[in-house]
Parts: sequence; structure tokens; C-alpha cells
Amino acid sequence: MLQSMTGYGCKEKDGIRIEIRSVNHRYLNINMKMPATLIKYDIVLRNAIKGVIRRGNVDVYISFLPEHAGKVLLNNNYVANLIDTMKKLKYDYNLEGTMDVSTVLSFKDAFMSEPEEVEEGLLLELLNSALDELCSMRVAEAQSILNEINIGINDIERITNKIEEKSKGFCDRAIVRIEKRLNELIGQIVNDRERLLQEAAYLAEKTDIREEIDRLKSHVKQFAGSLFNNAIVGKKLDFIVQELYRETNTIAAKSQEYDIVALTVELKNKIEQLREQVQNIQ
Repeated sequence: MLQSMTGYGCKEKDGIRIEIRSVNHRYLNINMKMPATLIKYDIVLRNAIKGVIRRGNVDVYISFLPEHAGKVLLNNNYVANLIDTMKKLKYDYNLEGTMDVSTVLSFKDAFMSEPEEVEEGLLLELLNSALDELCSMRVAEAQSILNEINIGINDIERITNKIEEKSKGFCDRAIVRIEKRLNELIGQIVNDRERLLQEAAYLAEKTDIREEIDRLKSHVKQFAGSLFNNAIVGKKLDFIVQELYRETNTIAAKSQEYDIVALTVELKNKIEQLREQVQNIQ
């Protein structure tokens, strides 16, 4: 099913929380933040994500909740060194005051936690549940984008049809314009009217836009069909949009009629709007 690249998922169980966010990215980019004791599962978790998500910038946050704090242990070596240092400081500089438990508590490194062991199966269970939630959001977002895309495709098709209608008789009109212009420039010097028409027809053919219009229609049809053929179509749709833009630029460059040029400006605006929507499709 079609998915966007924007989504969020979060699951908690047995004192562990996994949060996943995804946004647009040309490729799949996974960033993971987790407690040091879980780093050994990094590759396993990344592979699980790759099996579900193909494109997007994915941020994964794994954290322990208070109920999974584990045992709190005294950092004996640190505390012993701290006490010796404080005694030496007091003796060397003849300082007043005493050291008690509250003094030791003010140093965060005096204590260390020993978290409980986390099983790989639990992490994968939480990750997959969070991924399901994220993908559900991505699918819902894609449906909203799809509505906008369909509007954009219909607009592009409508404008293309207008350009095609305006272009009918284009070559004949081009020949008349070229012939008139040449007559203005050279007057009676050219007596070979047949040769003149041949040259005018050649120049008119170079400005013929019928092939570009046919390709525009073909790209629109291919784009619409791709939306329902494969769940991973973002890159393909982006390529087709580039081709739509290229054909439109060619029409604008070749056409010498104001109405057609004005329509290409409108068409390029619609294609740009379509590109913005497509860039969020996986």
C-alpha cells in the first residue's frame, strides 16, 4: 500500500520505551539512540527496520522507564578517591567544614546503576509494534497526499489538452508567419515561391510541439498507473515529474504563440506543486 515518509510510532512495555519518527529523505537513513547496554542489539534492530521501511530519515529512541532503573550501586573506587581528595584539600589549605553523606550525594558519579538484562525478543516486539503504528500513520498520510496528487494530475491533463487544442494548425500558421516575414525582408528578390515554402515548412517543423504533447500525455498516464502498481514508487514518480517538466520546457521554448506559452507557465506551476507532493511518497 502507498505510504508517505512522515510518521510516528511509540510503544512501552516492561519498563522500556521505543519511539520512532520518520520524515522525508531520498534514501533510507536510520539514526538510533539507546542506552549503552543495548548497543549490542543495534544491527538486529536496524535490519528489522530495513525490512519494513525503504525510504525516509528514521530516528529511533530507546530508553529505560523509572521502573526499569535496576540496582543502584555505590561506586566504591570513586567515593574512596573522593574522600581522600577532600581530606587532603582540607589539610593542605586548612579549610573548615566536614564531609558527610550529603556531600557524597552531591557527586553524581558516586553511584552507578546496574540495569536489568533486556532480551532481544522484547526489543523486537516493541520495535515491530512501534513500526506498525508508524506505518499506519504513513499510510493515512499517503491517502491525504494521494487526493492532492489526483487533483494535480487532473489539472496537468486538462492544461495539456488545452495546449493540444491551441496547437492545432500550428504548422500552417507558422508557415504563414515565416512567409510573411521573409517577404518583408527580401521583397521581390525571391521569385521561387516553392523553395520559399519548403524552407518555411522546415522551420515550422522545428517548432512543431505535437511530439512533446504526446509524450506529456504518455507521462501522465504512466504516473497515474504507477500509483497503484507498487508500494515503493516514490523515486519513479519523481522521475516522471522531471520528465513532465522537461517536456513542458521544450514546448515553451519551441512555441511562438502567446496562448501556448501562457499555458506552459500554468502547467509548470502545477507540475511543481505535484513534485512537492511526490517528494513525501516512499
